[in-house]
Amino acid sequence: DLAGGTLWSATGILAALLQRDRTGRGAHLDISMTEGAMALLATELGNLDCGAVPTRGVETLNGGMACYQIYRTQDGRYLSVGGLEPKFWLAFNQAIGRTGSVAELAGVSPDQARIRAELAAILATKTLAEWVTILAAHDCCCEPVLEPAELADHPLHQARAVFFELDGGALGPIRQLRTPLGAPAAPTIPPRRGEHSAAVLRDYGFG
Repeated sequence: DLAGGTLWSATGILAALLQRDRTGRGAHLDISMTEGAMALLATELGNLDCGAVPTRGVETLNGGMACYQIYRTQDGRYLSVGGLEPKFWLAFNQAIGRTGSVAELAGVSPDQARIRAELAAILATKTLAEWVTILAAHDCCCEPVLEPAELADHPLHQARAVFFELDGGALGPIRQLRTPLGAPAAPTIPPRRGEHSAAVLRDYGFG
């Protein structure tokens, strides 16, 4: 909901700003997070016109295909596999020592349960760390499912400086998540209740 709502909000705000620039008139934005989330279902909702009835757990992207799944590893962790394209699917199978076929991507079928079981059995033979090391040498759209505490140490997030720390005073360092616009130039801890009231009131002309 949050992701969909944020996208929907951004779209509405952009439209309102364009209208203001073109006409000089403002706009009232009525933004629903539910409708924003439904915007992410545009493809599946469109399939209803073709007579298809999307159902959880059996469609291409929600569990029906073995190539687009989450699998448990030996140590109870999880790997996400997203090998929808032939080159990724074949590379993934090569990496785990399985003979894969492009024909296995030919849509949801009873064979998918068998393929899924084969992959589950193979991936359950090693720990997450072992699979990450093996898969790192292959371009196969397979990534570890991380716990929240592991996010900041992920190489991608470190390279993009997704997290930053600010001085929390007596609280010590406080880790923060930057916005898409980047980290603030001079981050400060959140103010205590009423901490800036006098300064804000002075800005508005109160004595």
